[in-house]
Amino acid sequence: MIEPGESLPPPRLFTSQEWLEPAEYVHLLWPEWGASHWHDRYRDLFADFITHGNGLFTLTDDPASADFFLPPCGWRDGGSPAALRMADLAARYGRPILVFYNSDFEEPIPIDDALIFRTSITAANARPNELAWPAWTCDVLRTFGPGHVEPRTKTSRPTVGYCGYIDYRNVVERVQRTLRGQIAPWSKLRGEAVRTLQASPDINTRFVLRRRFGGHAGAMQREEYGRNMLACDYALVARGRGNFSFRLYEAMSAGAIPVFIDSDCRLPFDDVIAYRQFFVWVPASDVSSIADYVARFHAAHDADSLYDHRRRIREVYDRYLEPLAFHRELALRMARRAMHGCPDSG
Repeated sequence: MIEPGESLPPPRLFTSQEWLEPAEYVHLLWPEWGASHWHDRYRDLFADFITHGNGLFTLTDDPASADFFLPPCGWRDGGSPAALRMADLAARYGRPILVFYNSDFEEPIPIDDALIFRTSITAANARPNELAWPAWTCDVLRTFGPGHVEPRTKTSRPTVGYCGYIDYRNVVERVQRTLRGQIAPWSKLRGEAVRTLQASPDINTRFVLRRRFGGHAGAMQREEYGRNMLACDYALVARGRGNFSFRLYEAMSAGAIPVFIDSDCRLPFDDVIAYRQFFVWVPASDVSSIADYVARFHAAHDADSLYDHRRRIREVYDRYLEPLAFHRELALRMARRAMHGCPDSG
């Protein structure tokens, strides 16, 4: 963390459009180069970053003056020639390289002296320089809600929301998908959590179970998803194909308490964010007891403390995890490393 009152110049990044590949360039460059073609879908999420993100970083085409090197399209599945070439150039100048990898996969990135941010990351397999990158889609509270966390009456039983895909919804789907080899381990984890919560007399569930994965859902389905999250104190969060969850950041943006199934994830800025204090934290190995975790958490809070808890989750999101906040914190950490030679890899 940057010490209070510490003033540092923005980190200087060597990059240019000459290094572009046939892929989206990273979010960090949006305030300078403009947003990608899919920005309109998530305008409420990225508007502040695009408007106010200028000046967090200084871009330069002079490699000798740079603090870090940035391949503009990051890393891609199967490798990124531009990133490898830039890594060689960075090594000649004795500078580290900043790499973003937005993928479900965890293929090794063969670059030394790199600060690597990746969406899918398993703590047991991660190198010290590999860090978690938030998976952004929507600010639920701003897009579908009032823009602030509202208090509500505490119910005797906790209400857990979930809108999405699981391994199967009924016996027929179970047989069909088993025969077709369509049941993946990650979907089994979600399915077991859903069925366990549904079977518990101590939990109210508000579940909308989809037949298909909803990553490309239409506007009506997205709104149903967001309003489901806003209507519940708790949101079930489990990994997808990759070891991360878009739903986690959506739940936090909604001011919902994540019922987080930990599949050995690494989460962003976990050196300063006490995630276990904010979430109902359920080890994946104990998912069969998920209802007990939720019930105990709910019993330990009254209406005021639940509201305060939800409000603090949104505050953490605003302070560290929404796009402008994330890049501001990243810029500060990189500036400190550039100025003082600190690894500051958290």
